[in-house]
This record gives sequence, structure tokens and C-alpha cells, in this order.
Amino acid sequence: MRKALWSFLFLFSVGLSVAGASASGVPVQSLDASYDAERREIAGTLVTSLPAGGAPDSAAEDTVYFLLLPNLDRERNPHLSAREIDSRYPYGFGESALDIDAVLLVDGDARRPAEYRLLSLAPGLQTYSLSDAGLAVDVQTASAVEVRFTTRAPRVSTGDGGVTDETFTWRFGWFPLLIQSVPGLREQGSTLVAGDTDAFPLVFPRTAIEARITVPEDVVLTAGADEIERADAAEDDDETATYALRNASPTRSLALTFGADLERYLLDGPTPVEVTFRKGHEDEARLLSTYARDILADYASRFGAYPRPILRVVEGTSTDGDAMSADGIAILSSRFFTHRDILVPGVLHRLTEFVLAHEIAHQWFGMLGGIDLDRDGWLSEGLSQYASVGYFERRYGAADPNLLFVTGNGVLEDAVAKQFGYFNLREHLIELPYAREVWSGFDEALVKSAPEVRYGNASAVRLYDKGFVVARALAAAVGEEAFDRALARVVDETRAGRLAPAALQRVCEEEAGHTLEDWFQAWVYGDASVDYSAKILTRSQDDATYETTVLVRREGGVPQDVEVEARLVSDATTRQTWDAVESEGTLVFRTPSPVVRVTIDPDHRLPDRNRLDNHSPARLVVAADEAAYPLDAYVLAPDTASSGVSISYLDRLRVGLSQGGASLTVRQGRGDEVAANVSFASPLTGSVTYTHTAYAPSETGAPGTSWEPSFTFSAAVRRVLSDALSLYVLHGSFADLAMTGESSQAGAAVDVASTGAIRLSAAAAGEIGLLPQIYLEARGFVGFGLDELPAALRFGFSDLHAVSLPASDVKVSGSLALELPAMGRVPYNLFHLAMIDEAAMRLFVAGGAGWKSSDGYSTTSAGAEAGMEQVFQLSTLGGFLPLTVRVGIAIPLQGALKPALYAGVSL
Repeated sequence: MRKALWSFLFLFSVGLSVAGASASGVPVQSLDASYDAERREIAGTLVTSLPAGGAPDSAAEDTVYFLLLPNLDRERNPHLSAREIDSRYPYGFGESALDIDAVLLVDGDARRPAEYRLLSLAPGLQTYSLSDAGLAVDVQTASAVEVRFTTRAPRVSTGDGGVTDETFTWRFGWFPLLIQSVPGLREQGSTLVAGDTDAFPLVFPRTAIEARITVPEDVVLTAGADEIERADAAEDDDETATYALRNASPTRSLALTFGADLERYLLDGPTPVEVTFRKGHEDEARLLSTYARDILADYASRFGAYPRPILRVVEGTSTDGDAMSADGIAILSSRFFTHRDILVPGVLHRLTEFVLAHEIAHQWFGMLGGIDLDRDGWLSEGLSQYASVGYFERRYGAADPNLLFVTGNGVLEDAVAKQFGYFNLREHLIELPYAREVWSGFDEALVKSAPEVRYGNASAVRLYDKGFVVARALAAAVGEEAFDRALARVVDETRAGRLAPAALQRVCEEEAGHTLEDWFQAWVYGDASVDYSAKILTRSQDDATYETTVLVRREGGVPQDVEVEARLVSDATTRQTWDAVESEGTLVFRTPSPVVRVTIDPDHRLPDRNRLDNHSPARLVVAADEAAYPLDAYVLAPDTASSGVSISYLDRLRVGLSQGGASLTVRQGRGDEVAANVSFASPLTGSVTYTHTAYAPSETGAPGTSWEPSFTFSAAVRRVLSDALSLYVLHGSFADLAMTGESSQAGAAVDVASTGAIRLSAAAAGEIGLLPQIYLEARGFVGFGLDELPAALRFGFSDLHAVSLPASDVKVSGSLALELPAMGRVPYNLFHLAMIDEAAMRLFVAGGAGWKSSDGYSTTSAGAEAGMEQVFQLSTLGGFLPLTVRVGIAIPLQGALKPALYAGVSL
């Protein structure tokens, strides 16, 4: 009786609190849901008010539509390999599902069954599991529609959309989502479509929603709600707890997370910040709350008041560094808590602060104004990146190394500062990935619906990193203060509608006082890229004045003001602005002392695809004591491996020189590399190698196109020493590479020696998933010489650990391994030096045989072994630096059973 009375009071209070919203045309929703932990199911009832005259903001006046997003994961993605599936589902694929149990039409106190249809979606968001993803309800003259549903949650490792370590987290769509503001929405047969294409806008509805959530008594619940109040427990129920969730204004989501072993910390203030964390992480929670307070103050001053009365921050269950957000809530990966002090205390502080700033920025860009997250996702991610980078650089500076937090004196601190201290957040985490994708030919327009995407493999870089550099360039075109005003205006003006590129363009033009049509066509709707360059043409002196003429160029892009800086011998600087209307122009600097360097776009405000030619003369950074990785300069550094020196530019060029030899590596585009090396020892030896990696489309379940390396080809000429004989070897090889949906690869090679000997070889490897996280792997190799092979070309047996076999002209080898998940919880702390993030155990048998010639099998040398190895995926430096460690034991299967221990580390 007490529970029924409380339910009545809850619904009555909902009616009072949302009356104003209903009057303003915002749909009013009430939600009553209960979670069954044993079945991992939520049974709920959603009531949506209907305005007089039909469905809220719907294309059909007498039909209301809902998205049933969980059903998009009802079927296993058929395009992914077993390992890919297991990376999301640690206990094997588990369906998520949203079943409709009943639909009723509400008229006052009366309820009657409704006519409804379950609809498929066109392949606009994905290409599989499209059935029952839409719900159509004929509402006729009802005042509300009531949907009774059951949502099943799978076990996942991604920390969202299911249960991870008995913690439930689901941000978007765990209940039916009302479809709003979708032009051209209609039923085409049994399919729900929008317009004449397969694209389907993904815009979260803006509703006034209140909820009543019942969960197990022993969990702590938090949600993206303004108020969370626990109700009095029923006298006959001490196993569950019920919470009332209320919002002071309409929202676009209702994120929900709850689990055991959670605690809360509240930092009071103008906007209270509540951090929910796992036991033992209170220090991290307190730190995050102070970060959040400063971030909120910065954003409020730039983009308008924070739209909710409280901000909630949650330690999530994902361990891979992902972070996410929804209305009023930011969820950070547990890695930002567990890896914070690994190797160097607090090394992760600044990255954590930046990630939190990015997620909080979504409260303005992503949550406040409606965004089509399919077509215009960059407005959410790119603008949030712009806001968070601005906050970060005002706090820690823009130009100098600013990412790693390394303080104090010590051996580790000094080593980390010298090898990794150069990291700059904007330059290395944002601008560099963007430049690489443009260089690799994977650049495309920001505005793209999923079916239109050509390079899905680069979508994250396009939305986050290109979205940022384009927003930064737009700020340069408009003016930074004017751009902040434009962003504040556009999110406020579109909070009840949709934040689209056209709205952003209009407001930016009003703030700038001039048209930006060509600019938006090139950078937002088009796939423009640009390369700016500067070159000193002449120098002259007239009395006490030095005159320097500079040639400036713009290749691609559209005209936009760009600054050109001249640095004098006194280290003073002076700047001029070039309008770049023409693709080429000249500037004259008249200075009191000689100019030593000119630089175009010195502050990296524009999305330059190649910054190496931004300086004249070319910039050279000497990294004698500390490592460096500039985007706009060559680096001269000692080469510890050869006791020599190297000069390099990113990963595209490297020249090494030492007393013992020289080397050269040149990379071009996405898949071409030339490498050469020579040893100065007598007799002279060396090699020249050309490698080409081809890319091919891969099926991933996404409607657009995605590319992956599919095969590689290599050709080389080498001069080597064999039996005191110097000979030339021509080498050719190819390999068919494993792709996302595959678990096998194969390759072959041919070597021709100047003696006339020919060596042929082939290898193959594959695996099958037997059970979740359990794989059977097989490898095989065969190689033989068509003539007696020189010693340098004979086949060795380095793949065997406990068996020693002589190098031979003919080799056959293979292995069979069973990989099992290692026991124990991860991540596991190794004395604060590294974390074990993943671990696996492999049981294997391996063997090989070699003999002198193809017809000399009677002289076979053969051996076999069995063993076990542990494979650890480690990370150090706060999780920045991944390592793979293998430790194993192998025992011969014949002769003396003498075990061999082995270990290896790879980056």
C-alpha cells in the first residue's frame, strides 16, 4: 500500500513539474522502471504526453515514432572476427534488446490498446540487425501514449550499453526514444526511412522527463538528472531501493549507472560537482571535482551558463581510456583513476583534466542544442575539442611541452622528461593525427552521413581532430572573442531545435560582419586542404634599415588572413598579415636588425597539411639532451643505437650516420617506403628496400566504406657476407594481411643470390575462436632452395626455443597453440612502474625439420617441443606507453627433457 501511494504521489508531482513544459510544446514523459539484476533486465513503462492535434513534432499528425536503439545490437555483427567480438563482449556475444510488451493510448484515466507496428531501419546507421529498431504508434485523439517495455542488457567491457563487472551503465536509448525533428520521416513498407536516402538522422529528443527507478538495495545509483532522491523503502521489501529522478528543464537524455562498491564526494559551490567513484579512489575524486569546478567557470564565461543545476562525474568501468557524457553527467574510464601515478606520480593529471574538459564541453555542444550525430557529429566532437583545448592552453600554455605532468628530481622523472617531455597536447594529439590522415589520402568533408563516408577508418580523426582544426581556423576567420560569442549564441538559439552547420554559419557571419559562404563550402561541406609556405627572396640594407622580401604561397584552401612573422637577429619579432586572396604574394619587412627567419602561420591557427615549409630557412631542432618531435622542423639528435647522429622529420624521413654505417628511410603517403643502409666495414655491405602496402575496403558493419591494409609487397637488393663470400641477393615478397573480419594471413618470398641459388618460402597463420576468449592458433612454414644455398640464406629455427637445429637448405615448421584467458583481476599494479592491462596463457606444441637438399630427406634434422607462455599487455607512463611482454617455458619432446626459459618485450 505504501509503495502504491508513493507511486501516485510521484506521478502527481511529475504532472505539476512538467505542466509548464507541456504548455510550451515540449513533450512530457514519465518513466517507471525496475531492474532485475539476475536477468540483467529493465522492465519499464514510458508515458509520453501528446499535444492537442496529434504526435509531438512528427511528420505524421496521427502517428508517433520511437527508436528502439538496443535492437541494433540484437544480432552479432557478422563482419567481425572472434577477437573483435570478444573485445566488446568478454563472456561471448550477448544480445541487447528492447521488447515492446504493450502499447496503450491514454485519455484521462482511461487506457485502451493502441495500434502499433515494429519497423526495420534502412541501413543508414549500420548494415545488420535492423529489425524491430523502430516503433510506430497510431495515436488518433489520445492525450498520451503508454509503452510498456523490457530491455535486456548484455555483459560488455566497454562501460556503456550493458553490464560491466556487475555495474550497469547505459547512456542513450535504454528506453524507447521519441523521434523528433526528422524531415521526411515515413514508413516505406515495413521500414522506417527519412527522406530519399539510406541516411537516418540521429537526433536525441528534447523532452521534460521524470523517472522512478527501482534497483537492488546494495547498489549506489547515479544518473544524468538534476535531482536524485531516494524514496522510503516499502515495509515488505528490503532487497530493492527506489529513486526519483527529476529535471529542472528539458533534456535530451537520461543516462543511468549503478553498481556496488561505489562512493560519492560532493564539492559544493555555485554549481555543485558530485563525483561517484570506486572505493579507494577518493583522492582522485576530490581532484576531479576541483578540475570540474574550474572548467565550468571557464565555459560559463565563454559560452553561457551551465545548463543544469548540478554536474555529476562518474568513474566508469571501461579500462581503455574512453570517456563519455550525457545530460548532466560525465563518465571517465577507470584508467584515469588506476593509472594516474604509474611510473611517475601524477603523470596523467593534465591528460585527465583535458579529457574531463572535453566531456563537460558536451553539455553545451552535443546535449544543449540538438545535433544530428550521424551527419553533423563534428559539431559535437570538434566544438567540444575546441572548447577543451582552449581551456587547457589558457591553463598550461599553448606552445611549450604541456601534456605530461612531471615534477620533482629523480632518475625516472629525469628519464621521462628527456624522452617524453616534449608532448604538446594540440600539436601531437590533434594536429598530428589530422596531418597524417591528409598525407595518407584519408581526408574527407566534415558533413557526412554514415552511408556517404568514404574513409570510415579515419572517422574519429575527422570528427575530433579535423573538427578541431577547422573550428580553430573558423575562430581565426571570425576572431576568437567573436567566435566564442557566436558559439554562445548558437547553442542558446538552437537549444529547442537543431544545431546545424547552417545555423553556425549564420551566427558567425553576423558576428564577423561578412560572408563565410566560400569558407564553409570548402572546409565544412567540402574536402579542402591547404599548404602555406614562406620563402625569403632577397635581403638588403639601407643605412640602419634592413629590408627582407618574402614570397608567401597558398596551395589549396580558400582566401583567409594568415599572419607572417619575421624573427630578427636580436630575437625580437614583427608580424604582417597576408590576405591570401591570390595563391602567391610578396611581403616586405623593414626592420632595425637583420631577419634570421620568417614563419607563416606561427601560431598554427590554420589547418596546414604540411608545416615543414612554413619556415625560411627550414627550421632545425637540435635534440641533444631531450627528445623532440616538431611538426614543422627537422630534428638533429644523437642515435644511441649506432653511437652516431640522425636527422629526421616525423616518420616520413630519417637519415642516420655513424662511424660504422649509414641509413635512410623515406615514407610517402599511406603505403610506400624506401629504406637503405650500408655498413662501412670491409667488405662493404648494405641493402636497398622498397615496400608498398595496399589498402582495401573492409566490411565492418558500418554503411560507409572503411579501409585497412590488405597486403604488402617488398622488393630489395642486398649485399651480404656468406662463408667469407660477398654476394648480392635480390629479394621479393608479399603478404596477405589479416583484416578486421579475418583471423588469417599468408605470405611468400623469393630470394635470388648472385651465385645462382634461389630460395623460396611461404608461411601462413590463422586462428579460430573456440569459446569466448579461447582461441586455437595454427602456424606453418615451408622453405627450400633450388640449389645449394649460401650460409646467409639458409633457414634457421629461431621460432623454436628448446630445440637447437642446424640451419638448412630446406625447412618445414609449424605450431599449434591454445590461448586461454589468464586468471586474476586486471589491471594489476607492478610496483607503480607498469600496469598489467590484459593477460593470456598459451599452451603450445611446435616443431620443425630441416635437411640439406630437396631430395635429401634421409638426412633430416628434426625436433619438437611443447610449452606454455604468458603474454602480458602492459602500459606505463600513466598508460601512454604500451608494452607486450612474453614469458615462457619450452620442453623438448625427444632426447634430454631440458626445459628452456625465454622472455621478450616489444612496443
